[in-house]
Amino acid sequence: MNNARGFPTKVLAEATAAALASLIVFLSLPACCAGVSAAEQDWSILGPPPSAVEVYDIQPVPGAVYLTSYDSDAIYRVWRYTDAAKWQVVFDSRTSIVAGLPITQHDPALRKCGIEASPEGDALFVFNHDRTEVWRSVDTGTNWFRLPTAPHQASGSSAGAMLVLDASTLVLAAASRDTLAVTFDAGVSWMNSDCPVGTVKDLEAAPGGDLIAAGIDAQTGTARIAVSSNIAGTWEVIGTPVPFEYAVEIYTAASADYTASGRIVVTGVDADEAADSGIWEWVAGASTGWQRLDGTGGTARVEKGYGLVAGPGEAIAGNPDEGSGLVYAADYLDGTLSRVRGSALQAESIAGIPGGYFTGLWRLGQTGELFALASDYSIYRYTDI
Repeated sequence: MNNARGFPTKVLAEATAAALASLIVFLSLPACCAGVSAAEQDWSILGPPPSAVEVYDIQPVPGAVYLTSYDSDAIYRVWRYTDAAKWQVVFDSRTSIVAGLPITQHDPALRKCGIEASPEGDALFVFNHDRTEVWRSVDTGTNWFRLPTAPHQASGSSAGAMLVLDASTLVLAAASRDTLAVTFDAGVSWMNSDCPVGTVKDLEAAPGGDLIAAGIDAQTGTARIAVSSNIAGTWEVIGTPVPFEYAVEIYTAASADYTASGRIVVTGVDADEAADSGIWEWVAGASTGWQRLDGTGGTARVEKGYGLVAGPGEAIAGNPDEGSGLVYAADYLDGTLSRVRGSALQAESIAGIPGGYFTGLWRLGQTGELFALASDYSIYRYTDI
């Protein structure tokens, strides 16, 4: 999940409608798209739709940005932004009731939801976090259909992080511990997957096909990482927990050279007052403990990590090891972004978002651009190329 994967509701609640009214709306979308100018090495701001009171999730795809919200007219919506058309509604809680299936056990309408896209952007999935409904669109949001069956964890559990591998294959985390649901046929059938890392908070696809799950034991605050080489059929848990004091959020990513190096990185939020969660690295087959990448020698330090992404480092000026790629971690406390270049063992600060605090970070693989959601529901875009 190139996210963030999870909603920090405590943070998002800080925003107000007044803050939304003051936003200036402008964005230059990826240069790969016709009629769109190249972006600059700086953050540009894209205000949410004017009626949005809360923003839950965003999903950049080539040529567009999708957003899920709760609006001032008490309707939950999915919006699409393009340079040409600006904001357009593509789905809402009124039409979702009849999108593909009739009402059965309960009102299946869209609620507080996340949105994820396939790697190529050809399929979109929207899922309720407090229930188990999942909808799919394969035509850029024009038509939506609820998946024919609910995941197996439907009884008493809510949906958590989601990872979309292609238009039919997705992995969905339950709110209950150690449980994942997997479908290979767009929800016609599901299988359960036991992932013994606690409540799965983040799911990522690594180069080469491995899946990485990051989870937290809610009772002990222990954060662990597991890796699957067979699409969630089985999981191998890294024996050493991530060295957080008491984890409450965790995000993971695989380096661009993962197939050769086995490098996995994590950040997150722990509950200790030191506010010093950090960026940590594990190298499969070589590490005996997690190695910290930030804060060494007075370098940039991540205090509360609210997003982590990785990608290739080509075309980044001064990158010492392009083949090893780049890692970016968003820090909630001061709205800054830390970057680890290549296989370097320390981080550096780059320009943070102009206002507010990070509550999520995404990377668009086709262009390398970063997208951020701030605590005041502003959406920002950044290019490092």
